[in-house]
Amino acid sequence: MRLRLASALLLLGLLTFALAACSSSSGTGSSSGASCTYPAGPYGTVVGSVVDPSLHWQGFVDDSGQAQDVSMRDYFDCDGSKGVRALLLDESATWCIDCETEAAQISPLVPAKWKSEGIAVVTLMAQDQQQNAATLDTALSWRNEYALTAGAVCADPQWTTKLWGGAPASGNGFPTNAVIDPRTMKIVALQPNDVVGTVENLAASH
Repeated sequence: MRLRLASALLLLGLLTFALAACSSSSGTGSSSGASCTYPAGPYGTVVGSVVDPSLHWQGFVDDSGQAQDVSMRDYFDCDGSKGVRALLLDESATWCIDCETEAAQISPLVPAKWKSEGIAVVTLMAQDQQQNAATLDTALSWRNEYALTAGAVCADPQWTTKLWGGAPASGNGFPTNAVIDPRTMKIVALQPNDVVGTVENLAASH
């Protein structure tokens, strides 16, 4: 009887050990992602510098109608485990004709091509039609008008990228495009002549 009990306890111990090992093994992917530590500062706003991880906005992700916090940290993907290969940060204004043109160009690309290629797009709305600071309503209206339902559209009343790239006191115009490498969170291009080509080339390099 004692022998049977000892054997049962031994078997139970081995089974518990095996389950723990399987659990540890299956968590390898997530632990790898957790080991990504955001690059240390100093942070900057010119090509070659790392974007400040504290930057965040309230906005709408994909086709959700519920506002949520969107952070630069969300797109940091040091080992590719999140599937992010390139990040386009686009600063726009409702009154800006060039912004409308760009939104119309980009919106069909994201669900049809960019999403599968790992290209993430965050649109920051700085001003509304009257050139007032944008609100969540501004962001939601823009998202819906251009069907930007794959990516994030956020209210950015502080106009985050106004002085990026060493812009004069008057600031950058609209749209302002920053292409960011999610492996390092470094700015690889500001106001590239070919936004689409620059983003796709970065994604392809990963």
